[in-house]
Amino acid sequence: MKESKKRRDPDIIDNPDWIPGIYNYCDRWCERCAFTGKCRSFAIEIREPGGELNAQPEPDTLAHDIRSKEFWEELGITLNLTMEYLRKLESKEGDGSEVMNDQQWDKLRQKDQEIEQAAMKHPVAIAAWKYSELAEAWILENQEMINWKTIELEKQIALDAGAKRATVEIGLINDALQIIRWYEPQIWVKLMRALTGRIGEEEPETEPKDSDGSAKVALISMDRSLAAWGQLQFIFPDMTNDFITILLHLDRLRRQVETEFSHARSFKRAGFDDVEE
Repeated sequence: MKESKKRRDPDIIDNPDWIPGIYNYCDRWCERCAFTGKCRSFAIEIREPGGELNAQPEPDTLAHDIRSKEFWEELGITLNLTMEYLRKLESKEGDGSEVMNDQQWDKLRQKDQEIEQAAMKHPVAIAAWKYSELAEAWILENQEMINWKTIELEKQIALDAGAKRATVEIGLINDALQIIRWYEPQIWVKLMRALTGRIGEEEPETEPKDSDGSAKVALISMDRSLAAWGQLQFIFPDMTNDFITILLHLDRLRRQVETEFSHARSFKRAGFDDVEE
């Protein structure tokens, strides 16, 4: 059986538009990514009937990338405002190739387990798990209130009473919750990868480290989550105390990670961190 022409087409396999390795340090949220048109992994995942690859992104993929870029830029504005709020709050409070035998495999597994256990006991991992618990608890405890708020806003839209503002607030709630829910488990996962990677790393200090790349993805996830919690605080001002607890915990975790992985912010991820992009 002959291989599909599209699969043998060098424009698909070696398309110059693909950014090599861009998928190695992403957050896997293709729906919100501004680089799907340059990602070979994304092109492979969206196959045409019969399993053939798309040679070029669909026209609406490019429009999607533009919309995604604008979405994150707007969220970045909220992050700046949220961080300014936190700084003011803190100023007031003062705050190998050879085949291994069974014994070698057992030794390797034991080493991996020791590295993972050491990583799980690290203050960064503990704080990340605590954030996950705080975020999940808030969403579960306040789901009814969120639903009620959404219904009230939808009534305003139906009655054309402040419809424009109500529409914006519904969008803010949905966007914020999507961001928080997406990144809440990823923060811990990425930090565990960074911690275990650093413990087991044997790379020269001068080389970029995979652990820094993982830590950077975690830091970006925290940046976006902070902005999302800031959006919710705007919508639910009566719950400021709840939000302050979460915001302060997440911001302290973020600063812990920046200290532990001091080169993470400067780690250059293919595509995402290119100046021209």
